[in-house]
Amino acid sequence: MTGAVLVLALGIVVLFLLDPFEAQFFPRCPIFAVTGLKCPGCGTARALHAALHGRFAEALRFNMALPAFFLLVAYCIAFPRRTQSSAFVWAILALVFGWGIARNFLGV
Repeated sequence: MTGAVLVLALGIVVLFLLDPFEAQFFPRCPIFAVTGLKCPGCGTARALHAALHGRFAEALRFNMALPAFFLLVAYCIAFPRRTQSSAFVWAILALVFGWGIARNFLGV
């Protein structure tokens, strides 16, 4: 658990210090590069960077699913046993797939 917290803290520091627009450190999305379609996670690094700097409206423009991601992480931390069911995993996969369709084909 301590190792995971350290990795998370390091990731937050890196995202705070390095702008994904400018730093070559962050990988580009291979799905977007090949298809031109945004994957469900496209823009998440830029959104987290903006949110860490207090620019929440900008963060939502990069990826509107960011608040749902935070709620999901909080739920997984609060109720770890509930997140181990196959129904929970399938529900998350359905939501991720649905978000990918909505952001590309519905213009969300």
